[in-house]
Amino acid sequence: MLLSQTAKIAMFDKYIMRGGFETLESFEETCTEVLEMVSLKCSEDDFNDIVRGTIEMTMHNRPVRKLSHDDMIL
Repeated sequence: MLLSQTAKIAMFDKYIMRGGFETLESFEETCTEVLEMVSLKCSEDDFNDIVRGTIEMTMHNRPVRKLSHDDMIL
């Protein structure tokens, strides 16, 4: 297993432990689609680093306040 893959999985575990709900597969699909959109090819190591960075940025951009029933629109 590549070191970048281990780092990616560790970051995903941290994301899930902090309440994340996306799957690792969905992060990878999104990154693949964006790379295809801009016609960029990269190695597996670089791809793992991009996915890890995407997960990390998602954790930083999450709302600070947890949602409650009062936030639901009925």
